[in-house]
Amino acid sequence: MLQRRGMGLVTPSSAIPFICTALMTLASVASAQEVPIVEAVSGQTVAAPTPNKDMVRVYVTSDRKGAVFGRTAAFGPGTRKLRWPRRPEDEPNYSGGVCTAPCSATVAISRGPYSVVGHDVAPAERFALHLAPSGLDVDVHAGSWGGYVVGLAFSTIGLVFAGLGGAELGVWGATGAPPMSSQSVGSFFLLQGSIFLGVGLPLAAIGLPLWLSNRTQVDISEHRTAGSKGVELLPNGFAF
Repeated sequence: MLQRRGMGLVTPSSAIPFICTALMTLASVASAQEVPIVEAVSGQTVAAPTPNKDMVRVYVTSDRKGAVFGRTAAFGPGTRKLRWPRRPEDEPNYSGGVCTAPCSATVAISRGPYSVVGHDVAPAERFALHLAPSGLDVDVHAGSWGGYVVGLAFSTIGLVFAGLGGAELGVWGATGAPPMSSQSVGSFFLLQGSIFLGVGLPLAAIGLPLWLSNRTQVDISEHRTAGSKGVELLPNGFAF
């Protein structure tokens, strides 16, 4: 025997609790899937999270244009000949660099060592990076390639001539020959030794300071946060 059940109409007052329950359920599910957002406290800099412990953010600055930062191995075998001006075959592989100062980049610590090169930048010693939560400042005090090569050449030639001149004067002194005697071997050593010494000492005096002052130095320190630094040089301007 079939029975008919009548379907009553749903009134608005009975639908409200059902709609509210559905909305609350959807809101709780959505909030559970959200990624927590780090909120910055006033006066505090929030650093971007480092991908892993092998990565570090570097901020590269240089007092000479054209300083390229990157992995030493990526620049190629290095300068084959110390000559000035440079020839194209003596140039490093600049395309293998990470960036040109002033710049910043995130690099892998384990892929070092790193170095800095440039067309008119004297060679720098290789250096390693270390982990720092706020990043690393890589300050490049770049020397001139021309000054470096000329200073090194003058220093080498000057020291060689001065050494030979001093040795010949020592031989002359050991022979006991009179200074004005032109018939003795000792006088020959006196004359030639004096010339060599007179040429070598000025060259060394000029070349050594020129060479030493044009060596590229790289200072690495922990990156200064916005609260501890005054003015920061950026690619598109200055930050205070």
